[in-house]
Amino acid sequence: MTSLPQDFIARIQKDTFVPSGLLQALEESAPTSVRLHPQRKSNFNTTNRVAWSTQGIYLHQRPSFTYDPLFHAGAYYPQEAGSMYLEKALAQLELPEHPIVLDLSAAPGGKSTLISSFLNHKGVLIANEINRSRAYILSENLTKWGYANVFVCNHKPSELSALQGQVDVLVVDAPCSGEGMFRKDSTSRDEWSDDNVRLCAGRQKRIVMDVWDALVHGGIMVYSTCTFNSSENEENVLWFIKELGAELVPI
Repeated sequence: MTSLPQDFIARIQKDTFVPSGLLQALEESAPTSVRLHPQRKSNFNTTNRVAWSTQGIYLHQRPSFTYDPLFHAGAYYPQEAGSMYLEKALAQLELPEHPIVLDLSAAPGGKSTLISSFLNHKGVLIANEINRSRAYILSENLTKWGYANVFVCNHKPSELSALQGQVDVLVVDAPCSGEGMFRKDSTSRDEWSDDNVRLCAGRQKRIVMDVWDALVHGGIMVYSTCTFNSSENEENVLWFIKELGAELVPI
């Protein structure tokens, strides 16, 4: 695999926030984890559980999911354990009994299947994906998961103005520079640059600006990326506070 970008290494070595073992971890294979459907049976050993997920487990080895009928039956969803933290965040929020949730960049469906399980047939999940071909995959995965209170759509954030003031929870897993993909995708290493980080940070601001008004007064936005730099994370959050009047919610 391509070596980690030198500018990235230099930045991480100066960053006192990230764990000291991050660079080494990025050169190792990611652990395999799945999130089980809460109402269906599977054949996995469930002793090695993900601490922050009620249905997440680690597997000792990665099976061929596409050859497993239980995968196609929606008995589980392969998902990195870190992404499962969304459940822990949602569980700590004060939400209406029947919330309206918008998953803005939902494909291929990891977050949306998690949210639909969390809602447990209450409220509505609007799962949006801007890319049409990925929206079909999203729809297929949510159909397998089997909750009826889910609506899949294919729109740009700026096209969702009809939702103004109606969304209780806005989940924005923003397109990013992909530093979290370095350990499993050599292409992400080749495409990374400081210029791309700045480009992504600006795009993320525009995405949130386009959809911010969809929130009800006092609604919640869960903002996340799969990258480590402060430009796309902490600095953007501070910008949302300054420019949009957002407030931090402790979890």
